[in-house]
Amino acid sequence: MNRLKSALIAVLAIFSAVVLTHAQSTDQPSSLVIKSGFSILEDEASFIVPTSSQTSLKPFQILAIDPTGREWTASIASNHVIELKAGKISEPLMKSWKLREIGNLKLTPGLGYKIQITVTEPAAQNDKKNKSKTPVYAPAWVVLTGNPDALNVAGRLLSGNTEISPDARRTNIRTNREGVNFQPPATLKQWESRRKELREQILVTNGLWPMWPKSPLHPKVFGKLDRGDYTIEKVALETLPGFHLSGNLYRPKNLTGKLPAILSPHGHHADGRMNEAVQARCIRLAKLGFIVFMHDMVGYNDSKQFKHEFSNDQLNRWGLNLVGFQTFNTIRSLDWLESLPDVDSARLGCTGESGGGTQTFLLNAVDDRIATAAPVVMISEGFQGGCVCENASGMRVGTDNVEIGAMFAPKPMRIVGATGDWTKNTMTIVHPTLEKVYGLYGRSDLIVSSIFNFDHNYNKVSRNAVYPFFARWLQNVPETNALREPELTIETAETLSTVAADKKIASEMKSPEQLERDLISAQKRQLEKLLSPVTSVEWQANRKLIETAHRVRTGVLEPSANQLTSTVVQTDLFQEGVQIQRFFVGRKIEKDAIPVVELRPDRFNGVSVVQTSPLGIAGLLDQNGKLNPMAQAILKSGASVLAYDPLYVGASFDGLDPSTKRPQTAHYDCYNLTLAQDQAQDLATVVAFAKSRQSTRLVHLAGIQGGGSLALWIRPVLSGLGRTFVSIDGWDDQQENGKYPSRLKFSGWAQAGGLQGAASLCSPNPVWISAPSRSFDAQKLESIFRFEGAESQLKQDSNKAKPDAQTIAKWLISGE
Repeated sequence: MNRLKSALIAVLAIFSAVVLTHAQSTDQPSSLVIKSGFSILEDEASFIVPTSSQTSLKPFQILAIDPTGREWTASIASNHVIELKAGKISEPLMKSWKLREIGNLKLTPGLGYKIQITVTEPAAQNDKKNKSKTPVYAPAWVVLTGNPDALNVAGRLLSGNTEISPDARRTNIRTNREGVNFQPPATLKQWESRRKELREQILVTNGLWPMWPKSPLHPKVFGKLDRGDYTIEKVALETLPGFHLSGNLYRPKNLTGKLPAILSPHGHHADGRMNEAVQARCIRLAKLGFIVFMHDMVGYNDSKQFKHEFSNDQLNRWGLNLVGFQTFNTIRSLDWLESLPDVDSARLGCTGESGGGTQTFLLNAVDDRIATAAPVVMISEGFQGGCVCENASGMRVGTDNVEIGAMFAPKPMRIVGATGDWTKNTMTIVHPTLEKVYGLYGRSDLIVSSIFNFDHNYNKVSRNAVYPFFARWLQNVPETNALREPELTIETAETLSTVAADKKIASEMKSPEQLERDLISAQKRQLEKLLSPVTSVEWQANRKLIETAHRVRTGVLEPSANQLTSTVVQTDLFQEGVQIQRFFVGRKIEKDAIPVVELRPDRFNGVSVVQTSPLGIAGLLDQNGKLNPMAQAILKSGASVLAYDPLYVGASFDGLDPSTKRPQTAHYDCYNLTLAQDQAQDLATVVAFAKSRQSTRLVHLAGIQGGGSLALWIRPVLSGLGRTFVSIDGWDDQQENGKYPSRLKFSGWAQAGGLQGAASLCSPNPVWISAPSRSFDAQKLESIFRFEGAESQLKQDSNKAKPDAQTIAKWLISGE
């Protein structure tokens, strides 16, 4: 029993109950517990019944707020579980935000309980085509109290809405079958700025920021095949220590001097680089005088050390993925190709089809060495890519393949489309858009496009369109019929295989698990160095790298005042001398609607404090059903307090269509913000709203009750704030295999330095970090603030010396 109790206390510390850690006195029993429908459905609704004579004498009253009017009953199940059962919708209560009693339960003081939903409706009949699931409903709030007096404030704070927030994000998503309707900017300067942002976005989301360490390639080149006017060699490159990337090098014979070279990534053919069409272009280009290197995708042909996948929770925390793995292999392949003594590094090209086309334009986007490119049947205003090797978290948020392809401008590029696949609009949409970007450089002639009447392909017709382009720009050879592809002799897979020919290569390969550990360890070492500068100059250089990773991985954009919308829902008197006003706040284009509550004293001094908590607006309450002591102290000082319900919490939860996430789609987080990013964006939007109000002259930020970690994480991307207080008590940034709450599941969290990185980026702004975890290095942070000349702007306290709420409020308002 003690072990169970300890485990539940640990869960409570991480995921936060309603207890305001800094403000509670030990002689006053808890009488109020509030849990959101979101936390219940996410299996995060745990709490411990307080130990006191008062709570043991009478049952807890269980109440619910469900604006749909659905009836609920609560009962105790085995294993200390409180079950909630959904009933019918009572029509008179439709859209009611009133607290309604759903049960009276005798709870055992000192024990932990979980709140769970019990499905009572019969499962729908499934068929093979339409597998429907039994709907699982949840109330917006569940309130447990042993003190009826505590309900007064809770009711005033939580029951005043008139409708569920009309937030379009609950239903609107972008799929991998749609672009963003990219429109080139008006000036070259604007485009160059955007191009820089895009390169950073791609590198970060590919997990290549910082770039993976480039160790010696230890190339193995052997088994030369003489085919008369060209040769084929087997190649194995050690792109990572213990990972051997295989490929084939095609060389023209009887040519001297330095020659142009072409990298040729293959598409998703079942036979990979052994495919006849893939071999054909390499052979023909070699016959035309090009050195050509064709390498495997991860998991194909000889590179089956991994499956065609590279994903788990640990890799995701470090921002590592299959897209980055393959892009890194392509970069390293280019490194080796460029190093060959007979290769002219000024005349490098790249061409690939489908997934190889994706690799072509991704390489172009992040590496300036390619002089001429031909991505085939891939760049589209619609379908963006369907494989895990083409989709990484955040990679296409706000962008698409047309814009990424445009990043190659003003270098010569040849686009080939097909009428029978997603590139059917090559000539009507894609080419005109790319032509506008090239036009910004005055070189519209350098983008050439064609479309042929075939299904998805890189067939002989398409290849014959590409050969003259490379000949012109890399050899200065005019187009003639002599460049066309004749009949060619195709090799067998056994002939081209490296592993089959050299068993030593396979024996040197590490296991995927070991490679993952090694790569993460290398990333850790790089990051540790970035966060441990020894001089101010070193920190300024490091800061740019960390700042970029953090900005992209956070995914938050603070809206300007003219991008905001705000609707007053209700204005009323909360208590004597304090007004309560409810809003829906959002962004015009995104059409989100965040429920916001402001408590404002009669003698408002123009200062506001935005409070963030996983409980949303309910975080304004303490465990005794009163405004938490910090809110009380802030109001007493003459400042106002704003709280909000993040997406899917409280008034942002739709009981008619209950969910804790937006609709699913293939590769969702490549095109859409994750839930953690959406909820972080909500805080940024509310902060922008608070600053935009004419009556407000200064805004501060307070992250409490488990909200401190999120507040600290996004603080570096917020501008114009005053002071920031965050409590990160109980949060361990190093819990590699721990369960992370939904609000902190950011891809690349560790890649950007986690909370240590975010805290470092807060400098030189005033910030108070309270109760840091064991993974937090206070001395390193002090050094960074000192490098910024801002030592006095940093406050830190330990778990043993936690400040009270009044002290925190006084520092926030006056800096004392």
